[in-house]
Amino acid sequence: MWLVALGALQIVLYLADVGPFATWTWDLTGDVWKFMWPFIGASIWWAWAEHSGYNARKEMERMDQRREDRRLKNLANLGNLRKNSKGNR
Repeated sequence: MWLVALGALQIVLYLADVGPFATWTWDLTGDVWKFMWPFIGASIWWAWAEHSGYNARKEMERMDQRREDRRLKNLANLGNLRKNSKGNR
């Protein structure tokens, strides 16, 4: 996500004629690679994350944490949770 935001920021700075970005060109033999590297990097990152299972692992961790938080909240609402117990009996 950060790489995509960086690429978008570069394009905005180019269109606003700010700093060195104002001198870059869109010619294929010129500076177009400077505009494209963040998007290419993001594509490589997303391909790796999907292929390695990184995204699925992170999503499962978030789901497990939500489940545990919900369980602890329900125990607290029932009055079965001792303070500072983290759900251990």
